[in-house]
Amino acid sequence: MGLLDTLNVVNPLVNGNQPAINDSFSVANIASQQLPFTPPQFGSNLITNFPAPHMSFLDALSQYAASVPLKSFWVVQFKIPSLIAEQNLRDLSETYNNNDLARNELANNKFMKNVGCIFCRSFNFSGENNNSSVPEMDVRGFRSVPYAGGRNSALFGSLNLSFYESTVSFIDHILRPWVVLMSYYSTIARNDGDTTNDSIYDLKQDITCYLMTRTGVGQTPEQRQANNTINSNFNSAIPNYNNPIGARKIIVFKNCFPKDIGTLDFTHIDVNSLETVSTTFCYTNYEVTHVPVAGPLV
Repeated sequence: MGLLDTLNVVNPLVNGNQPAINDSFSVANIASQQLPFTPPQFGSNLITNFPAPHMSFLDALSQYAASVPLKSFWVVQFKIPSLIAEQNLRDLSETYNNNDLARNELANNKFMKNVGCIFCRSFNFSGENNNSSVPEMDVRGFRSVPYAGGRNSALFGSLNLSFYESTVSFIDHILRPWVVLMSYYSTIARNDGDTTNDSIYDLKQDITCYLMTRTGVGQTPEQRQANNTINSNFNSAIPNYNNPIGARKIIVFKNCFPKDIGTLDFTHIDVNSLETVSTTFCYTNYEVTHVPVAGPLV
């Protein structure tokens, strides 16, 4: 029985219907009076009472909060660990000749900061779930109740990034040495006696994913000031104030390091496709931040 049918049963006068005592399709109200079942009358339908409902729907989608963002509108930023150095690899009997030259070229802000890591082609991370279950108990006719267990993806979750093979290979000169050094150094930060800046001796790095959107125009000074404050707090290279393009959501994965790299497949057959490699990163936790950007869509 739908909403309109319920209205007809509770108050049969909504559609001008009178009770039919002997109607085979009638039902009884609280006073045991037989009320007829009547089909929905669209003239009294609450939904169609709105003027031009399709315009209301389109108007809702045109608002910033309900608009549909582009799936491919994102950037990823992270720093290349300072420990990825040719001498560190050579000390471990690992040979990566001229790796410092390649690293310096790839660490350019044009490739890693201004528009994010341009070598990254896609990213995805695991969802959330807990180990909920219902205990099996024989307590006569009573039923057991479910209880929530622990989280599976809260600690050392799985973040998958894919990178394309470039002329100066980001895969072979950054990702491979990173995995190799992690296998030797583990996740312990090292300062080599220099306590002024421990982070430069740490192989774990935060990976920031900016989910972008069109911000609109005509922002008020208050909105522009709020977005300016957000931008300065995050120290981002991607401004989101007074700009038709900005971040709508920021996801920061903390203490990331790669644990495996996929296989590079070179062939003479399919020469038009982009060669990419999937890399799995571990992380301790993640932070999700909503970026309030107001204004109509462009």
